[in-house]
Amino acid sequence: MALVLGIMAYFQPGGGRLTGFTLDGEVSLEGKAGHAIIGPVGWLGVLRLMVVAMAGAALVFPRLSTEVSRRFGRMTIRASSSLAT
Repeated sequence: MALVLGIMAYFQPGGGRLTGFTLDGEVSLEGKAGHAIIGPVGWLGVLRLMVVAMAGAALVFPRLSTEVSRRFGRMTIRASSSLAT
């Protein structure tokens, strides 16, 4: 739910089918909750949404997320050691 609210925070429909939900463009789709998730800085909001998505995936697919985390960690260590030399 937090992921959906955060994604909706990036859309400000001023016309179209969703205008009725936004009081004719006066408010956004996500409300205060989505804005609190993404925060005032756009690119940090994207990072926050990525963390929320990864946390959700870890809850739904614990074994898969553990394996992906291990591989990502190994990749990061190899990349950092190759950059250091």
